[in-house]
Amino acid sequence: MTILLFLKACLVWLLMMVFAVGNGLFRDNFLASQLNPAIALPLSGITLSILILLITYFTLPILGKHPPQTYIFIGAQWVLTTLAFEFIFGHFVAGKPWPEILQIFKVWQGNFFLIALVVTFIAPVTVAKLRDII
Repeated sequence: MTILLFLKACLVWLLMMVFAVGNGLFRDNFLASQLNPAIALPLSGITLSILILLITYFTLPILGKHPPQTYIFIGAQWVLTTLAFEFIFGHFVAGKPWPEILQIFKVWQGNFFLIALVVTFIAPVTVAKLRDII
């Protein structure tokens, strides 16, 4: 992976984060008040996963044509960057204690963040196959 490709992948990730934050704000400020929070949280996770796939679909041509392992690496880059952001921003900026941050991994409680991470990881290689790039 070249530095240019890494930077392009970072820009796509930033776009995803803008949409992810917007999705979270929409969930907290609208969905949670209109629906039961037990429904709003998983619905938000599903919405985020769809947004990640759509953003990947429309931005993947910008990244260019590469071997499958490059798209797997991009997915891993996005997941690791997301986790770093969640933990660093959540703890050191938002002031959340570690146990509260770890709640995002409790799928059985309706938090589909872990599913969104899996979608983030597989999105580049899956979309590249769907678009006949690989």
